[in-house]
Amino acid sequence: MLSPSPPHRSSRRVPDIVLLEESSLYPQSRQEHNDVHVLLPESEYPALQQQQTTRNGRPSLTVSQYSTSTGYQIMYRTPIAGTSKRNNSADTLPPHYGAFRPGGPVPLFTKLYSGLLLNWVIVGFFNGAIPALVYPLFYTFLHYESYQATAVTSLMDFGWYFKFLFGFISDAYSINRKRRKPYMYIGWTVFMGFMIAMACMHQVEPYMKDDEVFNADAPSQGPRYVVPFMISSFAHLLVTVACEGMMIEFAHREGEFERGRTPCIVIMSRFVGETSGSLFVSMMCNSAEYGGTFSFSMPLQWMFALFAVIAFIGILVTRFFLQEELLPAGRQRFATQLRLIWRFIEQRATSEVMISAFFISAALMLSVYEVAAISETWLHATTLTLNLSSIFQNFGYIIAAFATKRWFLNTNWRVTTLVSLTIASLIALPIELLTVFDVVRDSTLWLIKDQLAGIFEAFVWLIRLLIIIEIAEPGYEATTYGLLTTVCNLANAVVRSTYNVIMSSADPQSEVKADTNEVRWHIATEILVKLIGRLFIVLVVIRMLPRQKRHVREIKILGPPNLVLPIVVFTVICLLFVAAVTSSLLAIFKSTSCLKFAGGPGCK
Repeated sequence: MLSPSPPHRSSRRVPDIVLLEESSLYPQSRQEHNDVHVLLPESEYPALQQQQTTRNGRPSLTVSQYSTSTGYQIMYRTPIAGTSKRNNSADTLPPHYGAFRPGGPVPLFTKLYSGLLLNWVIVGFFNGAIPALVYPLFYTFLHYESYQATAVTSLMDFGWYFKFLFGFISDAYSINRKRRKPYMYIGWTVFMGFMIAMACMHQVEPYMKDDEVFNADAPSQGPRYVVPFMISSFAHLLVTVACEGMMIEFAHREGEFERGRTPCIVIMSRFVGETSGSLFVSMMCNSAEYGGTFSFSMPLQWMFALFAVIAFIGILVTRFFLQEELLPAGRQRFATQLRLIWRFIEQRATSEVMISAFFISAALMLSVYEVAAISETWLHATTLTLNLSSIFQNFGYIIAAFATKRWFLNTNWRVTTLVSLTIASLIALPIELLTVFDVVRDSTLWLIKDQLAGIFEAFVWLIRLLIIIEIAEPGYEATTYGLLTTVCNLANAVVRSTYNVIMSSADPQSEVKADTNEVRWHIATEILVKLIGRLFIVLVVIRMLPRQKRHVREIKILGPPNLVLPIVVFTVICLLFVAAVTSSLLAIFKSTSCLKFAGGPGCK
């Protein structure tokens, strides 16, 4: 039998057992380690100054204070970079420290996960290709009237108002214990099926050929394209929300200071695909039949067949290059899930982000009503030029996403938003005024202006994405992301409807052609109002924008409960949603498409 240890050895204190990772990262005294404080600067978090104070006099919160109110305890064990060189060095933190989900950062460029990026490239391809095809196909090739072309656009955009509903389906109803991949399969399969159907059916001859009317019945034959495009847009949306949900899941596995890298890489992939899709359609649908100048074009059967092949590639990359973790067996009741969604909506952080996102999106939508007439009349822009302008603006998002990933993940979101909008406005203002007053009217200069200003506007768009990722609830990633992005889409619809009502009596094409001094000053006034309006709106709501990731969590946890504001915000959003859906439906029918509410000039 082993004898007990000698008495003189028992007097030695056995050191506490701690994780090597934490003990090596935080070389501090034993008492300090056991407290595990999170230091929050007074200047940035005044709401916390009433909380417990540490020995050195700085306000702090312990993990135990949070652990009873939220499930994100790990987040609050991550110190802020720069608070103390001895204890809080961001450079020495492991990449998963402060993550919302276990598992560590996802290696996106490996065989197991590269399918997400490839899916986003394909999603982006159709984001660029389908809208680029609408104008040359329906407006020129089929010779649709203005209200009919607008109706087609409304039908194709109709599903995006239900994005949060598709997201909820993906979150709440798993298939074979998976929430994302099955819906990608369904979406790509349905999309591929309709593309195959359009490739196999008898194709419509163009309305004009060799500068003569060749097929006078082309407009009446257009619905054979409209219905498949509308249904396939819902399939495309289903894939999009599934990819968005997985993107947020992967982002939640990143540490506090690294979180946002995955979304930035995803955005770069998406806009690479979007640029490719827009460029492909612009080049392949630019013959005389489509209102272009090229001597060749791709037959519609070939184009739809190619779209079907690309959708099939989406199925393959989802199957072989994307891994998804299985969910535990069992499912919560529908009422319980709705209750959890409402708890998310009634949070102060959610209401503030909704309001700020709505108004900032509306500010970005402010523009000059005559901009299309200016491009066509003063700058002599062609359809190809306009498509190329859209393509170059996509490059702006790629540049902004790369810069954000590399340098701006942890900058102050309020400052970044204000500075970006200010720089974008200052870039656009002189070139627009020079064009209006006929000092320099150059389409190349205008294109450069759009490109440079678009880069800084893309930063504002990316900040919104990063905020949504921070506020998204684990388990309901696609729902919360879809809800907040739907709010932004509603802002765009509100601005468009407001423009239609205010400018209903205007004839921009005739005014720009007249090019009188009065017209020039009128457009210059619009430009100045746009600039001042943008900055004013952002300055009003900027206080509702979180400063950074830690600030989002503080608002979610310490924000006082207030049922009035969430109910008011949610009611307004629901009313705007009904109005937007009604406007889209009215734009479909000839008798109501002329209504200002539906985007028309007004019925007579």
